[in-house]
Amino acid sequence: MKTLASLSATVLMLLSFALQAQNIAITDDASYTADNSAMLDVKSTSKGLLIPRLTTSERNSISSPATGLMVYVTTDNTYYYYDGASWVSLLNSNSPPSAYAQVFTVAQSGGDFTTITAAMGACVAPGVNNRYLIRVMPGAYPENVVCKQYVRLQGAGKYTCHINGMVTAADSCTIEGFYIDGGIVCQNTSPTIMENIIGNKAGNGIDVFPPANPWIMQNEIADCEGWGIHCNGWDAYAWIIGNKIQGNSLGGIRCTNSSPTISNNMILENHHYGIYLIGAYGAPAEPTIDDNQIGLTDPDMNGVGIFMMGFCEPRIMSNDIYVNYTGIEIRPNTQPAVQANNINYNHGYGIRNYSNGASKPVAIKGNMIHSSTLIGLEVVNSSPIVTHNNINLNVTGVDVQYQGPAVPMISLNVFDTRVMIGGIPAAGLYNVTSAGLAIIP
Repeated sequence: MKTLASLSATVLMLLSFALQAQNIAITDDASYTADNSAMLDVKSTSKGLLIPRLTTSERNSISSPATGLMVYVTTDNTYYYYDGASWVSLLNSNSPPSAYAQVFTVAQSGGDFTTITAAMGACVAPGVNNRYLIRVMPGAYPENVVCKQYVRLQGAGKYTCHINGMVTAADSCTIEGFYIDGGIVCQNTSPTIMENIIGNKAGNGIDVFPPANPWIMQNEIADCEGWGIHCNGWDAYAWIIGNKIQGNSLGGIRCTNSSPTISNNMILENHHYGIYLIGAYGAPAEPTIDDNQIGLTDPDMNGVGIFMMGFCEPRIMSNDIYVNYTGIEIRPNTQPAVQANNINYNHGYGIRNYSNGASKPVAIKGNMIHSSTLIGLEVVNSSPIVTHNNINLNVTGVDVQYQGPAVPMISLNVFDTRVMIGGIPAAGLYNVTSAGLAIIP
């Protein structure tokens, strides 16, 4: 018996020496040896490596985790590693590994919290160097959510993750991946709002109150009782880019004394107005409106693609404006630059201008205006500069119609017919018909 014990001790000592002296292979292949570059080499053609499986709470309970420690979290079916400061998802490709001080999971069951509000409350003293991520799993969350600064609220997807309530945004927060049916309010805040479906049966889809500079990108904003987006007040400089804004009861976007950038959006099938601009003396509306599709705005009910009144000086460039009743309506005191747009197939008018501008004339340059049911360009008691436009193929045969007493400047355009009302001819030179023949303005 003593001999057996002594032999066993000797074998263990030799085995211990061998394990310390060389690399280790764990394999079901007796002929395989460990690679020299690996301290531990696991080889199999029929089995895998299984690392510890924990819930989020169990992972967070690990005492003094080593940098590089890896676990598989069953709460969200994700691998995590510890970077020395926080647990980081290996699947999180949206931000660098050390972006968040803490990641919380909200789920119907199995998460850290069952409500978004509770998770938001657990974000203690968030800041530029202490950011939080709240990941929300699929399901319906019947709550009004008040965001915190430097907290990213990330839903599992706009078709599967539903907030049945209003979201109040915060500075430097992100709201993404939700269906939100109570609208979003940006009250003196500048969040990033992206890849959501946003509705509101009691008001506007997104309200922006100054000072605020939110990024509003790639959302679907539809079927709101009010406006899709309302930028309400001076210093409300939203960036509204790449959204689909559709079917809203008052209109797509309203700019009240505000100057957002409105670019690359689909603004379709809204009621009354695609975009509505109104400015006041000392607080004008000066938005940039470019590369949008603006169409199907109540074409048989006097709907207007872009309407402006008061002190407005928008830059309207390179848009497709189609199948409204009026493409662009320019009311007194406004002084837009309307340039290089396609304004086609509107059921009434392409452009209607009533403005002499507040300090400079309206400029209508380089547009394609055709196939309006009534009139391509109508100028009423005003003196815009109309140049380098192609205005033809309008259904009634009236491409340009103007009436005095003001005298527009019409030069270097292509149009086939014009109607003058009031007996005062327009000024201008070098206009031709579509056949290349000279025509007086």
